[in-house]
Amino acid sequence: MIAAFGSATVYEKSFQAALLTGLHCGDVVWDVGANVGFYSRLLANRVGLSGVCYSFEPSALNRARFESTGIPENVILLPFALGESVGTIQLIQGSDPLGATSFVVENHADSEGEVIQVECMTGDLLVANGQVPVPQCIKIDVEGYEWEVLQGLRKTLANKRLFRVGLEVHFATLAARGHAQRPREIEFFLQEYGYGCRWIDYSHLLAERTRCEY
Repeated sequence: MIAAFGSATVYEKSFQAALLTGLHCGDVVWDVGANVGFYSRLLANRVGLSGVCYSFEPSALNRARFESTGIPENVILLPFALGESVGTIQLIQGSDPLGATSFVVENHADSEGEVIQVECMTGDLLVANGQVPVPQCIKIDVEGYEWEVLQGLRKTLANKRLFRVGLEVHFATLAARGHAQRPREIEFFLQEYGYGCRWIDYSHLLAERTRCEY
């Protein structure tokens, strides 16, 4: 499993470094699309035992794989997806060994693979209900569902406590869904909330602004 983690993330080293820079012990971070926990562990290690990482992973199989390798004590694993509304969505379980290619579908009849029904929440509602606090940093990797996750985070994005959002943007998946312009729309959307955006590599976008220490 460790070897698989390493081989799957070699090209992401620059993104990893940029995502972790400036995080402090005691910070709150979210890992949206936690999969088997690679980024959750990186983030949890950076914020220390006085901090916490909320890891969102709707696939029961992926969560089981995460749990089988041991969940750090400062990681809270949550069994649902984040999106633009509350309800149930359809997920195709990824066929790769880590389940990393699991993705949301609107019409499963047009897709191959195992379809599972998963619960979907919005980040804003979770914060409003007191289930999770506003984080300093959010990492998002949801295989083409990035826009929907962001739409459910409008109030959280506006909160000055949050100073960084790191996304893996899935160009091919978005184009296949008829949203070829979505990556640029994501940039514009985040800029409207005061974030400066830069591409770390060909698929990773980092949105950040000056950190507020309160």
